[in-house]
Amino acid sequence: MLDSISSSLHFVGPLIFALSLTGFDESNLPYVAAFFLWGVASHAYGAVQDVIPDRQGGLSSIATFFGSRTTIWIALVCYLLAVLIVAMQGTVTYAVALAGLAYVANCLPYLNITDKESLKVNSGWRRFIWLNYAVGAVVTITLIAANF
Repeated sequence: MLDSISSSLHFVGPLIFALSLTGFDESNLPYVAAFFLWGVASHAYGAVQDVIPDRQGGLSSIATFFGSRTTIWIALVCYLLAVLIVAMQGTVTYAVALAGLAYVANCLPYLNITDKESLKVNSGWRRFIWLNYAVGAVVTITLIAANF
């Protein structure tokens, strides 16, 4: 799990730094937690496609430790928790939470994946890259609209 946690900290660290410069408010904590969970889920999801080569190369990852199916489920649960945390913040965040469900949907085709089939997740990973653009646009528009 440390690989997914440290990968997520690459995203969350700069956010925490920026928030500390602008006056960190406790009301930001749910968003930081949701973003952290999104980062863990995203790294775990991406690691599944590399299970076979990572094992062959002697590399350890969340996916080589837990296996493909369990790792996809970990990603799904982390994405769902992130969505729920954001949705619980109020009506302004519902659009972001709804957009976040796209990541959940991207996990669904792979819930029963085996290690032998793990490379199939690459098509979902390519979709994930495009989801980041779409969901990022929703997040950005929501932040702009909420501050006017």
